[in-house]
Order: sequence, then C-alpha cells, then structure tokens
Amino acid sequence: MRIETVAVHAAFSVDPSTGAVAPPIHLSTTFGRDEAGVPIAGHTYVRESNPTQDLLEEALSRLEGGEAALAFGSGMAAGLAVAQALPPGSHVVLPEDVYYAYRVAARDFFPAWGLTATFAPLDQPGALAGALRPETRLVWLESPSNPLLRITDLASSAAIAKRIGALVLVDNTFATPILQRPLDLGADIVLHATTKGMGGHSDVQGGALVFSRKGEFLEKVRHVRTILGAVSSPFNSWLVLRGLRTLAVRARFQSESALAVATALSTFPAVSRVNYPGLAGHPGHEAAGRQMTAFGSMISFHVAAGARGRDRSRGPNAPLHARDVARGGGEPHRAPGNERRGRVDRTGGPGPAFDRPGASGRSPGRSGTGPRNLNGTFTTDPVSSSEPLDRNPRPGATDRPQALRRDVVSSRGQGNPNRSERGPWKRNRPASRKWRPPRSSRRSPPARCPRQ
Repeated sequence: MRIETVAVHAAFSVDPSTGAVAPPIHLSTTFGRDEAGVPIAGHTYVRESNPTQDLLEEALSRLEGGEAALAFGSGMAAGLAVAQALPPGSHVVLPEDVYYAYRVAARDFFPAWGLTATFAPLDQPGALAGALRPETRLVWLESPSNPLLRITDLASSAAIAKRIGALVLVDNTFATPILQRPLDLGADIVLHATTKGMGGHSDVQGGALVFSRKGEFLEKVRHVRTILGAVSSPFNSWLVLRGLRTLAVRARFQSESALAVATALSTFPAVSRVNYPGLAGHPGHEAAGRQMTAFGSMISFHVAAGARGRDRSRGPNAPLHARDVARGGGEPHRAPGNERRGRVDRTGGPGPAFDRPGASGRSPGRSGTGPRNLNGTFTTDPVSSSEPLDRNPRPGATDRPQALRRDVVSSRGQGNPNRSERGPWKRNRPASRKWRPPRSSRRSPPARCPRQ
C-alpha cells in the first residue's frame, strides 16, 4: 500500500454504533470498571491511556513502519523521555547542530540524570566513530537538521552505532514519514514534533516516538511518560489525526515549492548561501537523494554582508512571511532571532552557540538585556537594535510603526521620538490657545417659551 493511502486511512474506520467515519474525541479523564474492578475497555485514567491517543499511536506506527508508538504533549517531552529512560552513566552522542533546546537540556539536565553528552558533526564521514565510547547508549541523529539542513547518512550511521550496541534515534520532524522512513534504514526509534508537519495547521502542540520493536526499553519510556505526565491531550491527539489525512499532499507540494524558492534564492545577490538538500551544490545532496523521496519544505539561507535590513518593507509590499516558530504549517514564517543566529563555531567548542530565548521580557535592543548565549553572555538582536528606541513608550503603542504613533508626531509635522512640548503623551498644540469649534457649528441657546 502506498504511503499516501496509509496516511489517509491509518487508524480510521467506520464506527459500528453510529456509522461515523471521523474518529471521535474522548474527553473523559476516568473510565469505568466492572463489578470485579477490572477496566471495562482497558482504560483507567487519561494520564495512562486514552482512546483518541491510542488511535493516533496506531496511525503513527503504520506510517513509520514500527511496532509501537507513544504520543506526548510536545516534541521536547518525547525526546527527553528517551534520555530519562537511559541508565545513569550512559553517554549520548548528538549532532553539533542539534535543535537548540536539546543542547540546553544536555547542559542543564543531563548531569542531574547521570548522563554525559558529546556533540559531533555527524554529517561528516568518520565523525560518529570518533565520538563513540564504551558507555555510549544512544546515538541521536537529525536529518535534515534544524536549522542548517545538514544531511546525515542514516544507514551507515546506524550500522556504526549497532557495533557497540547503542540505540539509534532519528529526529524525523522535517522529513516526516512521507519523505523518509528511518526505521527502514536501521534506526530503533523515530522522534517527531507533531506540532510541525503532522499537525500542519499551526494550532496543536505534540510529540511522538515510534519504536521499531516492542520491548523493555519501550516500557521504560512509557513509564516515564505515565509518571511524569507528558501525555498528549485527547483534543490535541485528534488534531494531529486530522492533520495526517492531508500530510502526504502537503509534504509533496511543499517540497516542490521549497525547491523552486531555494533555486531562486541561490541566484539572489543578497544571499550568500542557501541551505537546502535539493540543490545540487548542497554537501548532502546525494545522501538525501538515497534516503528521501523528496527534499522537504524547509530552507535556511545566509544573508550577504551589507544586505541586512532589506526586508523592512511596510504596507502593501510587506514580506510574505510571519515571525513565528512553528514549521510545517501553511503559514510561511521567519525563524526567531535565537534560532536564526545559531551558527557552528568550530574554534570555540564542540558545537554551535545557539542563543537561549530571553526570559526578562525587556527590549533586546538595550545594553545588557535580551537573549543569553549558552556561555552566559548577552546578545543583541541585530534586527531590533538598529531601530530607534523610544525611551518613554506609551502602553500598548510600542508594537506600532513609528509613523502611526501620536506620541512621536507634532502639529508642525516634525516627529520627536521622546517627548513633545506639553508632555510625553500629548500632541504639540500651542498651550495658550484653547480649541473651540467653528462658529457655524456652535449651537444657539434654545428659545424660551413665553409664559402663558
């Protein structure tokens, strides 16, 4: 059966009691038992299992070709559940350009769990073999990677990891099972942030793990999910199920569009480099062609020196992207600064210095504020820091263009970004003259009725 057909029909059936062809949403948090205390339908509590979540896991297993799947509340929860199921003292190998939040987790949480991590350029031949240790228990692969779109040879990497008995996890979020099936290439676990391509509409958060086979490690991960509570809600499970029906159509069409955009960008003078595996000049083009049926919907590119700020247009010529963070939906987006500035520094450490999202909420354009690097230093967003800073913003007005704000426009047609003559929030009118309506609009006093 073709993967497109599986995506449409997986876990879908006609309800024998109602005849409904769409799966229901089971919102119940608790489930009944018989007189002997045995669960009537195998479910007891929503944190342990739910009928709608079961349908999603069945569909994901069929799409990836695995024996079992677990749905989670987010992709991060799914990935870190695997790490938490490892025994203390385990060593984990990750790509040097792994998704930035996993780098933060490796730094902030792995030591408390008794884990160690090594970051290596796993897209390069020989890098994985050099990073393995006798205590390595997990090899984490991400292909295509986020955000540099690097390609790792999954089949050869899995074979190298199996020599020492390490599990192989592949983050398949960007490719989706429509374009790439890591379990067929030797992986043990496939990770998905279902928030992205599987959800497809930018309105659901979720994650999932698909296992090549059932066994002890699957049950350990299930135990982590049950006790720590990182389950997918029934409604979110249903939303992802809805997205799976159109996943194949969206993945193919988005891949065609991405290739056209990447080809056009590669000829644009303001772009110095385009990261897209579908281009013949991409270092991983051949490997992607072997393990993917299409090259995916994600593109990243490098702006040439001196070309910054050319996307600041307003009005009818505004750019056709939104500043959001979710990939795979129908809304073109621009990645936030903390991921857009991620880079590989081969002289300053084992991997890229991805910025952490700022938590202060203060303007990133001021000195000493904004997102922090992982080394603890502050960074300044080059997009926001080049804009004039209003030191006395009116509440609710800071998100509007400067030209539309009353506090920076004077009656003489000259803007003052900080204050006006009569105060910081009032328009510049002469203080000596009180405004009066035109004489023609003044109302005459009503005539008195003569006394009868």
